[in-house]
Amino acid sequence: MNWEASFLMSLQAHRSVFMDSFMIFFTHLGNFGVIWISIGILLCIKAKYRKYGIALLIAIGSTALIGNFIIKPIAMRPRPCMDFPNISLLVPAPTSWSFPSSHSATSFAAAVVLWKLNKHFGFFAGIVAVLIAFSRMYLFVHYPTDILGGLLLGFFCALLTLHFLRLPSKN
Repeated sequence: MNWEASFLMSLQAHRSVFMDSFMIFFTHLGNFGVIWISIGILLCIKAKYRKYGIALLIAIGSTALIGNFIIKPIAMRPRPCMDFPNISLLVPAPTSWSFPSSHSATSFAAAVVLWKLNKHFGFFAGIVAVLIAFSRMYLFVHYPTDILGGLLLGFFCALLTLHFLRLPSKN
């Protein structure tokens, strides 16, 4: 068994009712990027923050498109729950490929844009992104390198979006 599978098996060995609920909550928070889309729409409402709302929506949209429609079909990496079908899942098994993690990618893209807007919001969004990303491993639907790939994809898509939109820091 490789290090990634060993790490995930270790997480499975330390599950608890509290952590199960906690991780399910955070994974649902990241489903379809709804939390980040909602924040982007809220930012678009006020003219002062509109450019950042647009940047957030572009960053997560481009991240999701590149990850789901370009990288996943090329990488075709099975999820841990496909590789180890005897592990009981706490969430429905996703049907898409594993690499990169879309939950992680969109969450880290959002955190980078929000950091550019306000370091405090960005820090909080970063914590939420880490919890969402970790929940995907805890719930046995992503390997650690899927998370890392998502983090890098989201980070670079957000930086490119901010660069092309030439947004100054509001901090």
